[in-house]
Amino acid sequence: MPPQPLSSYRRSIPIFTSAHHACDKRPEHAVLAAKIVGLSASIDARFGSMLVTFLGSTATPSFAMYEAIHQTAKTQALRAAARVALDPEGHDVFQALMTLAKAADKHRNRLSHWLWAYSEAIEDGLLLIDPEANFEFLVEIAGRLENGDQYGEGIELDYSRVLVYRREDLIAVIDQFERIAEWLSTFHIHLVPSPSHSAPGLRWHQLATSPEMLDALKRVRGGRESGPPKPPAPFRSRPIKANNKKK
Repeated sequence: MPPQPLSSYRRSIPIFTSAHHACDKRPEHAVLAAKIVGLSASIDARFGSMLVTFLGSTATPSFAMYEAIHQTAKTQALRAAARVALDPEGHDVFQALMTLAKAADKHRNRLSHWLWAYSEAIEDGLLLIDPEANFEFLVEIAGRLENGDQYGEGIELDYSRVLVYRREDLIAVIDQFERIAEWLSTFHIHLVPSPSHSAPGLRWHQLATSPEMLDALKRVRGGRESGPPKPPAPFRSRPIKANNKKK
């Protein structure tokens, strides 16, 4: 079950919005959150590695641009490179992997950008407050103060926009990221095969039979045939052109 909004617990739970104290009060949650951020960065690096594979010797300037652009444009650039470099079956699987990574990354985004808080009423819970909800709450308080209301009675944060991440929620996100990282690695070793890779066939079978992957692949394919995915055709990067300049 995904993280639940605070509104699904009970009304008027006192919460404290100090990130420092939230880490102290929920140290296990903080460690798990840090692991999620680290895994997300690792997956970004794996996608960057894919770009190098797709572009070969032209990757250096392209990667510099790739790192400089917004995440949405970055995704579009990677998809464009994959469309040119991969066979249709491999492209479908790669699109499915990108879809899964994007879905998982919403948790990293919250942990990185939402306001951390805690409540003594929820011992197993790190609270994440949508920054827009917090801003609206502060604006309402400011409006009351401008109108002479020094107490702001009746003003409440929108608890439906505060998520409660329990330990098991964070562990589930970690498991999700680790699966995606393993599948990206499996995809890459079939794309660029090497004798040093261990059990590539078994690893592909695990990817190809995962309900999570099959569901993502079905969405990518739309109405097209959606049988178990086949490994991508081995990729051969373009040969590096010789330097023919006269000395």
